[in-house]
Amino acid sequence: MPESTARDIKKMLSHSDNPSMVVSNLYDYQEEHKAKFLDWIWRWFVVHFEHGFDVLAKMMYYLNFTPKEKRPEHRAFQWLIIKNNIPSLFYAFQNLHFGSYDATNAIIRSLFESIIKIFFVSLYPEDKESVLYKRKWKQFQIKTFLENDLKVKRHDNYMRLSIIAHCNWEKTLKDFVNIAKEWQKWLINIEMKWDSDEISRQVNYINFVMRWYLLLIKELFIVHSHMKKNTELYNNLIDTERAFSWLIKETPNRFGTTMHGDLLKIIRKIKKTEKKREDKE
Repeated sequence: MPESTARDIKKMLSHSDNPSMVVSNLYDYQEEHKAKFLDWIWRWFVVHFEHGFDVLAKMMYYLNFTPKEKRPEHRAFQWLIIKNNIPSLFYAFQNLHFGSYDATNAIIRSLFESIIKIFFVSLYPEDKESVLYKRKWKQFQIKTFLENDLKVKRHDNYMRLSIIAHCNWEKTLKDFVNIAKEWQKWLINIEMKWDSDEISRQVNYINFVMRWYLLLIKELFIVHSHMKKNTELYNNLIDTERAFSWLIKETPNRFGTTMHGDLLKIIRKIKKTEKKREDKE
């Protein structure tokens, strides 16, 4: 490190009596939240998530060794979308452990969008690159695609996630209302506190994404593989996907029953569209 840089850092730190106290408090909060999370009713969620994540990772690895001759060209693109979002799914799970609800919401929003992008690629394989960058012709726009192509009118949960992800508008609006009510009495400060409602909501979001990644692998990839039914890995995939389907319905403060039903209709539409395309080819 250059001497001038070291001098500037030392000068910066001299302005604080205890420069590490705030960060240390945040670390302490995370450990306390994790201990309570694992000791409370959410420990069952941890067990299910770890098993689901294990199955998901093994399935993605297994697909490397399946025949690719009959697999549509755009399937590799969808495979990469899932593969590159699997670590983010784990980070969402990890952040929830530590009580970082805002960070978890932001990641979940991205994961949800990845599922919709996979749908888009199946319906418009020739325009698959538009989910990555802007193009002059068919362009992916998630709200328009949900409403016009997939006919999903109720996408409140996605919009809520977007509001949270973009500068955390939701929390800012709530704080603004509180300040307006009690201007001089409201303390503006960093807040880190246990929120049971937020936890149950995010648990369901994570279960939702896990279930859909497993379902997409089963419906879009296994059909073109040589995987034999009743093998241990296949049965594990089927049982795990069904378990997460049940979890979504049973989780307290669950979200998007209508949205979940809509997505099941969409996967049937996608399979039908792809079958017609394959028959023509």
